[in-house]
Amino acid sequence: MSAIANPPNAQSVAAVTDTFWPSLRTILTSDPGKFNVLNLECGICLEPMAVLPHLHHPDHGARVLPCGHMFGSKCVSDMKNEADRKEECAKCPVCRTVFDVHTHCAHSHSGMPMPSCAEAIPSFPRVLSEGGEIAEKCGDCQVIDTMMSLSLLAHSLLPPVRMGDLETIGVSASKPGFRWRLKLGSGSGMEMRIVRDLIMNEGPLRRICEEVEKSLSRNSAGVWQSVDLDGLKFQLHVYQKLFPQRQRTYLRDRDSIL
Repeated sequence: MSAIANPPNAQSVAAVTDTFWPSLRTILTSDPGKFNVLNLECGICLEPMAVLPHLHHPDHGARVLPCGHMFGSKCVSDMKNEADRKEECAKCPVCRTVFDVHTHCAHSHSGMPMPSCAEAIPSFPRVLSEGGEIAEKCGDCQVIDTMMSLSLLAHSLLPPVRMGDLETIGVSASKPGFRWRLKLGSGSGMEMRIVRDLIMNEGPLRRICEEVEKSLSRNSAGVWQSVDLDGLKFQLHVYQKLFPQRQRTYLRDRDSIL
């Protein structure tokens, strides 16, 4: 007797291909198991979009625009860069909704990564047609501004730290898949690099950082701000100011001649 490859009563689970977030949200909310059968295709390049990195294409994450249409992150970035080059407003290829601008920092909003689990869906923002809102300041600017403020506080709240030439205390921020570090202004001609980590012991600075982490996470829920700040953590370091590599090489050669 030959073996039966698929028993008569076995039913294969159909792949989920919907790339309009309100519809896909309904499917995934009613059956979270459908996350495992997602087969989402970018409508621009027609390549697979990643949602669960271990199951899907890892380099082209599914990104939801505020209008609800979804495209691969690389294609969204390319589309935005091309519009910037032409000094035009980027638009959704499907409904032609213009990418809105964060009013406080003036950075354009290019959507957010699609939630990768059912637990993340409730805090994901509603699309604009459902009353969703664009944050006044993008997530990157919120984090960078907060890092600058916390770094200034660190100098006044921490006991003296032994440091070398051109070294300073500063804060970085991270969450899974993201890392922010301090940078000097583009006109400074110098770079910043982390030379060692510092332990943030119990005290005023740590309490402030924990409160700010909670506040950023709470305020990011349900608002379009490019980066979901849930799970953000601040770390303390010693940074060193450096000349760019090319300039450092020149100075080193010059010093050796002198």
